[in-house]
Amino acid sequence: PPKRAALTARSRAKVRPALSPLAEARLVFAHDLRRRLLGPRGIVLATLALLLGGASTAAVVSIAQAQLEKARAAGVTPAALDVARRSALGMFYSDADTQAALLDAPLPLVVLFWLSVWLAPALVWLVGYDAIAGELQGRTLRYAAPRVRREAFYVGKAASTFASAFATAAAMHGAVWIVLLAQGSVGDPLSALLWGVKFLGAVGAITAAWTGVAVLASGLMDTSGSALLAVAGAFAALFFTGFLVPRTVGLDPQLARALLALYPNGYDAWLLSPELGRAAAALLGCLTFAAAPTAAGAAWLARRDI
Repeated sequence: PPKRAALTARSRAKVRPALSPLAEARLVFAHDLRRRLLGPRGIVLATLALLLGGASTAAVVSIAQAQLEKARAAGVTPAALDVARRSALGMFYSDADTQAALLDAPLPLVVLFWLSVWLAPALVWLVGYDAIAGELQGRTLRYAAPRVRREAFYVGKAASTFASAFATAAAMHGAVWIVLLAQGSVGDPLSALLWGVKFLGAVGAITAAWTGVAVLASGLMDTSGSALLAVAGAFAALFFTGFLVPRTVGLDPQLARALLALYPNGYDAWLLSPELGRAAAALLGCLTFAAAPTAAGAAWLARRDI
């Protein structure tokens, strides 16, 4: 009838144009990030990270600074102080080039960076193990699938997982920065701030690498419980293959270097390198860990039965 035809035409005129995949991913990201940061798990993780990071940094810094103070009290020369400082840095990095690059960095921030790198996989694991599996278990993805592309949904969830983990790490760094600046333990504040931003950027790159692996493992499972174990298993496999095996088994040097590239935390020293080639290679490695699993997981989610 004419009346129904007029209503249909009017309804079609009110229909908004379809969103782009990027816009859909942005909407999923904003909604999920708000839920993660303001939810009980986000608050608990942020509190634990602040307490654990602050306490661990204070303990390790006190030990390292005690060694330096003994050297100063003994009236040693500046060259000997550099040796003592290298010895303190050797507690965290054995590479001579990395030690030379970090000689001018405030020691408390070096310790904070080292702890953040080792805490990154645990933080990503706790934040993102149910990124996709939780949606599949609760069947909530069935309601989102008709409204957004599955690939955009996956990318938005992966981005919110990274942002949640990185925000927690950034909050820990910010709290420690404030305490150290208030105590005057970092020397020149501007130089300390620049080093702090550099360290935080490196932590972000490593966190992105772990996030890509975690969300992929989560997307392969159907329940949150199985995803918790799957993400832990994937991280353990990378730790065993890329960290333990090259250092404990007598392998060919080229094979050992290739295996070292399979462990995201192993890029931390190169990310801090003053050599542009090394830093770019490390950044590329982290981005590969972040992008390749995300692309594979999005393609798998687009085709699987939900």
